[in-house]
Amino acid sequence: MQPSVESRFPWAGSQRSNRSFPMGAPSGLRVRGVRIARSAPIALFASITLSPRITLLASITLFAVMALFAAIALTPGWAEAGPAAVGACCKPDGSCVVTTPSECQAVGGDYLGDDTTCDPFPCDIPFGACCFADASCVVRMEPECDAASGLFLGDGTDCSPNPCPPAVGACCIDGNCLLLPRSDCGQASGLYFGDGVPCESNTCDAPYGCGDPVPRGVRGDEDAMLEGEAILTGVRGDGCGTLLFTADGTYENGIAWSYGGIRSPFYGAFAECYTGAAEVCTAVFDFTQIGLQFDTRMDVYLWDDAGGCPGNVLCLMAGVDPGPIAFWPTVSRHEIELAGCCVPETWWIGYWRDEIGGAAGWFSAIDVDGAANGCAKTCIAPGIGYPAGWQDASIVWGPMSAIGIGARVRPCDPVAVEQKSWGGVKALYR
Repeated sequence: MQPSVESRFPWAGSQRSNRSFPMGAPSGLRVRGVRIARSAPIALFASITLSPRITLLASITLFAVMALFAAIALTPGWAEAGPAAVGACCKPDGSCVVTTPSECQAVGGDYLGDDTTCDPFPCDIPFGACCFADASCVVRMEPECDAASGLFLGDGTDCSPNPCPPAVGACCIDGNCLLLPRSDCGQASGLYFGDGVPCESNTCDAPYGCGDPVPRGVRGDEDAMLEGEAILTGVRGDGCGTLLFTADGTYENGIAWSYGGIRSPFYGAFAECYTGAAEVCTAVFDFTQIGLQFDTRMDVYLWDDAGGCPGNVLCLMAGVDPGPIAFWPTVSRHEIELAGCCVPETWWIGYWRDEIGGAAGWFSAIDVDGAANGCAKTCIAPGIGYPAGWQDASIVWGPMSAIGIGARVRPCDPVAVEQKSWGGVKALYR
C-alpha cells in the first residue's frame, strides 16, 4: 500500500481536502506546509489538476510553483556539466601530455583525439640530421640543433652517409677574403685559414718582411723550450734531390709556441733561409715532443725574401700530418714531398703548427753550438710581450746557430717567378 500525504489548503474554505500522491511521499520544497520533491513537479501537477475539486487560487498557486521549478532547473549549476574532453597532445618538442584540445592548440601541439593516452607513446619524435660549420653531422631535434647554431635538415633525415655541405673558412685570394671550402680555396691559389674561420677586416693582412726592429716588453709565457742533448733517429718519408740543411744534426734544445703565440694566418711559424734558384721538391723538418702530440697538423710554406725575412708566399701545402714524432731526447726527421715549387735566388722554407690556443704538440729542434750560421726566424703574434712580425728566434729563446728546417732541391726549368702579393699563393694541396 502506497503512503499518502495529507494536503491542507486554507484557500479552499472550511472544507478539508485530503489527497494522496501516487508518486510517493515527496520531499524538498514546501508550499504552505506541503513538502514537494524537486524531482517530482509533474507528480504535483498531476495530483492537483486531476482533482475534481479545484479553486482559482489553487490553480494560480499551481502555476506559480511550476514556474519556480522551471527557474530552479535553469539556474547555472543546477545541472552539473560533465568533465571536459581530454586526450593525448604531441608537443613540438616531441613530448606527449594529456590535455584538452584548446590547451594543446595553445602550445602548438597535435591533438590526437578524445580519450587517447600517452602510453604507449604515440608521437612521432622530430629527430633529424644537424650539420655544423666544420661539416660534422649529429642527429638532434630541431630546437637543439638551432640552439647549437647548426643547420637542421628535416625530421627523419640521417647522418649516414654524411649529408652536410663541405666546411668553409676564410680564404684570402690576392688580398680579398672569401668563405670557401678548403679544396676550392686551393684551386683558386688562395690561402686557407681553417674550417669555420670567418672573414674579418684584417684577415688578409698577413705578416710580410721583417717585423718591428726594436724589441719591446718582456718575455711572456707563450713559448716553450727543452734542454739537454738530443740524438737524431731515422727519417719519416723519402725525399728527392740534394739536401740543404744548416743544422749539423746534433741538437741541444727544442722550441715551440703555444696558446696565444699561435694565430692565423701563420703567427707562430718558424722559417730558415737558403740560397740558390731551384725547385724545392721536399721540405725537411727535425721534430721532437714530450707527449702532447695528438694528431696536430701543420701548413708547410715557401716564401721569397723581403729584406732578410720571409716575404710573399710562393707555395703552401696545408693540413700536413708530420707522422710519428720522437720523444725528447731523441729527434725524428720528417720529409714532406712538394711538387712544382720553383724559388728565386734567396728563399725561406718553414711551417706553421695548426694548433691555435693549444699547448705545444711538438718542438723544432735547434742547434745551439754548431759551426753553421743559420738564419732562424719566427713570426711573433702581436700583443704577447715581444716585437711583432718576423723576428730572429734568438729574441725569444736565446742564441742559436740554426733551426732544424731544411729542404731537398733539384734543378728547375728557367721560368721567372712572378712576384705577387702574399695572397697570390702558387699552389695549395690538402
